Amino acid sequence: MKYLGWYILSGNAFHISLHYLRVCFYQCFNSLFARGSNFSEPVLQHLVNTCCKLYLLYGCQVIIWTKSELSNISYAFNSVLCRIYRVKHDLLSCICEYTGQSNILDEISNRHIRFVTQSLCSPNLPVRFWQYISVVSVLYISVNSVCATDIISE
Repeated sequence: MKYLGWYILSGNAFHISLHYLRVCFYQCFNSLFARGSNFSEPVLQHLVNTCCKLYLLYGCQVIIWTKSELSNISYAFNSVLCRIYRVKHDLLSCICEYTGQSNILDEISNRHIRFVTQSLCSPNLPVRFWQYISVVSVLYISVNSVCATDIISE
């Protein structure tokens, strides 16, 4: 079922399909790459960051990501950069360092952190309460996992 641009999957928990977001990202990139094949690599990279990356980052603040979803999103973005610069994935880190391109996973985590902090400062009491409960539960889980590792190591 499609709702607000996301394809919601059926199941016991809330899941969305990122397949259509990746498809839109690749469609946007292919149209840019076909029309701007005579542009330089930095220009194409800037166009991808401003026009295409938004499809991958749509709603990333509120999604609870799995490792495979993050891997798929990262691969999609990195494969486009490899296509622009005509390199293999192992040389992409040098190009990203040289051009100042940030990792898409870092951008996703920064957007999520910004969303949580803005929600905690919201004047809406139910939103603040829900965020407070979620932050406390995450802290409780992390403290218990640290205590469990301390007990195991002793």
